[in-house]
Amino acid sequence: MFYINSMPRRRFSYLRRNLVPAYSLDTNEKFVAAYYLYSVVKDKPNSIILSCTADIDHLFFSLVESLNKCSLCSSILKNYVSRLEKEGKLSLNSEDDKYLYKEDAKANRYLRDMDNQDELNYYRCLVAEERGTLGKLVALIFFVNNPLKAIESKRMYVPVKYEKLSHDITKGKFLQNELELSDSEVLYTLSRYRKATINYLDSVLTECSANAEELYSTLLGVEKKDIGKMLRPDGKLIQFGFFNLDHDMNPALIDCIEQQDLNLYFSDLIQSADSSNVYDLDTFSISKDKTNVMKKILENQDSVSILLYGKPGSGKTEYAKSLARSCGKKTVIFKNEAELMSKTEVLNRLNCLLSLSRPDTILIVDEADSLLKTQTNFFGFLTSADSKGPINKILEKSKNKVIWIVNHIEQIEISTRRRFTLSFKFESMSPEVLKSIAAKKLEETDLDDNLRQKILVMLGNYNVTGASVDNVVKAIRSFSSDCLSGNENIIHNVEIVLKENSLLLNGNSTMREKISDSYDCSVLNSSLPAEKIVKMVKNADSFAKKNSASDNYVQTGIRILLYGLSGTGKTEFARFLASQLGKKILLKRASDILDKYVGGTEQNIKDAFDEAAANDEILLFDEADSFFADRNMAKNSWERTQVNEFLTQMEEFPGILICTTNLRKIMDPAMLRRFHITAEFSALNEDGIEKLLYKYFAAYEFTNSQIKELCYYNSVTPGDFGRLASRIRFLDEEEINSDFIISELCDIQKEKKDEDFSNKIGFTA
Repeated sequence: MFYINSMPRRRFSYLRRNLVPAYSLDTNEKFVAAYYLYSVVKDKPNSIILSCTADIDHLFFSLVESLNKCSLCSSILKNYVSRLEKEGKLSLNSEDDKYLYKEDAKANRYLRDMDNQDELNYYRCLVAEERGTLGKLVALIFFVNNPLKAIESKRMYVPVKYEKLSHDITKGKFLQNELELSDSEVLYTLSRYRKATINYLDSVLTECSANAEELYSTLLGVEKKDIGKMLRPDGKLIQFGFFNLDHDMNPALIDCIEQQDLNLYFSDLIQSADSSNVYDLDTFSISKDKTNVMKKILENQDSVSILLYGKPGSGKTEYAKSLARSCGKKTVIFKNEAELMSKTEVLNRLNCLLSLSRPDTILIVDEADSLLKTQTNFFGFLTSADSKGPINKILEKSKNKVIWIVNHIEQIEISTRRRFTLSFKFESMSPEVLKSIAAKKLEETDLDDNLRQKILVMLGNYNVTGASVDNVVKAIRSFSSDCLSGNENIIHNVEIVLKENSLLLNGNSTMREKISDSYDCSVLNSSLPAEKIVKMVKNADSFAKKNSASDNYVQTGIRILLYGLSGTGKTEFARFLASQLGKKILLKRASDILDKYVGGTEQNIKDAFDEAAANDEILLFDEADSFFADRNMAKNSWERTQVNEFLTQMEEFPGILICTTNLRKIMDPAMLRRFHITAEFSALNEDGIEKLLYKYFAAYEFTNSQIKELCYYNSVTPGDFGRLASRIRFLDEEEINSDFIISELCDIQKEKKDEDFSNKIGFTA
């Protein structure tokens, strides 16, 4: 037995989970390992070999044993020792019977008093000579045809076949065929694979080499400069992630070589998409012309990169799956695992994947925002990200048909955007599309038609996405049999799911903004009567429809500005107008639009207008003071660009835009000129106060003097009544009367004046 258990083993950084003992290798691999050992020790001084760790000895003797050369090794060691004795390099010790040779004392200190004749002879050889002894022993035992004769003649030649065997790339041929690697690249990869997986080989090669380039130049028989060239950052071995910039080998590649299957390199990043239950392309609110263009591009033989971007939950992924199926292609999803791996590694593997020609497959790279981020914001300045170069090269050199999906494009630099063959922007799903998707999803459940229709109606009352529909279906399937026993229980549970999804997505769990059935716009005190505004909008809409076929351009956009005190009913009137026109409102507040990144606010403004136009909704900017500021008063460039963007979008918007503000005086003059209808909402007059008193507090009688008392303040608004009604409902009935109600409303007016006075002091101090 030649395995030296007493020797300390060197610890090294590489993961040893794949280490294979020599006896587990096939015969050719054993000889390759022996040739590697021979290559790095053949000219080394024996002092270096002796000073290295015991892994050299472990590798040497394990190869001897695994190749069944134990007897030959014993014979060679004995003969080599005899030759050394004849040459006087080993001298007999007559003073002490413990050692046969004087040098044995020195040799035995490496053995740590182990009494093994072959091991002792091995060390005798190393201590007796100065250089290259281990290389000779390796050659004699593993390669030389007549080793005993070679010992006597001192002429040892290693047959060329062993060098050719070590340079054989058969084991890596699958990599070469798939990735068009050079012979040198494959050979280098195989040498690193062996170094990483054969027990003790890593430490042996490391200990016996001055530097990496010298080592692999020796093993592969190539120039050092060629090794460096292979490992350049723009080389395939680095760009595919087989080796990192420190030249450490990717463990995932080891598995591929062991199994002779490159697909293992992507197994944790890709999955086949189930195309059996995708939607028809007609389901999506995308014109047939655009869909046909994308289909023709994908059906062609050329590589192509399509970018789908837009709001989360707008159906991009489902559309991509439907598009791929319509082209008759296999669909594969690439999962962005940047949270589990580094972004660099994910990009490298994606680069490798896209270099493989798969004409029958469409790859969908979902949630690719972080991968395609080629632009960063550094203290307000946009700069190129480190990943810009790799991403651009991936897009340029891809041999595949790829659909990239992102929610935002602000982080994608223009130079990267230009490299996409085609792009398409998705707006929020229209109610019709969402209903169509929901109907198909609900067909997968066991619910009856009547119950499905009720759920579809309920979906229309909540601001949810396509993913919310999936959640509803999952919830229905998970309901217990008790819940399924009654339709009311199912409806109740579905409503809980919808409310919570709406809360998560929109920050509130309320139903879509609707006007109360008892709403009365006649109470409003506006410079233009509310009924007049409704009539004007209907007239403009009717005019546009009648004249749309004429050659002259007919403007369809309607821009309305409602300004005045807070609580005077501006937002509620906007809802009323929408109900009269049979349209839905897309409500945007400053918190929805303002972005901390430069350019983000402008993009959000554009997105809001685009979304409203795509879904034919009324766009309502509530308390939009942030976008109206006079550009002449702006202190920062971004303040001007926001106003400019708003002005541009206003001009181009084909629908109805309603803006409400409490601060008309700060508005940019150019902004004011662009509104077709402008109305000031003031505090309620006497008639409006009386109507709202009896609307909110119908159980009580109010005198003319009480009503006039409220009129005195000239600040009562519809919001004051709602505010009071929400408070007094908690009081005992005997505490409430008409005097109490009037008194509370008067106190609210006093609070307003106190707040206004406080604000004035603060601004003028």
